[in-house]
Amino acid sequence: MNAETWSYDVTRIGQSATVALSGEIEMSVSGDVLRVITAELRRAGTTTVRVDLSAVSFLGSAGMQALVEARKLAVGQDQRFAVIGAKGIPRQVLDVTGLLAYLQETRPPAGADD
Repeated sequence: MNAETWSYDVTRIGQSATVALSGEIEMSVSGDVLRVITAELRRAGTTTVRVDLSAVSFLGSAGMQALVEARKLAVGQDQRFAVIGAKGIPRQVLDVTGLLAYLQETRPPAGADD
């Protein structure tokens, strides 16, 4: 696996951002994945970030760690965060590790209407 095996696209609507990942999310790209998600969490006015895994074919432990770190940042900033769209092996891995439930949408920020 190499860094050329993944890509992302960000869609913003109002105060929400969806980061759609695709390909193989493994150790060599996990730092980049975390940077992309973190940039959206730190964007002024953002209340919600969703990470769409529907086009992810492989999710390694470092990729899962990046998602956990992003969730922690969101919770610390009182933002909504959710991993959505996981299917196939990535979904099974998240489910078996207990992370599927953990990465479900966090509580809404106080006063957010999105």
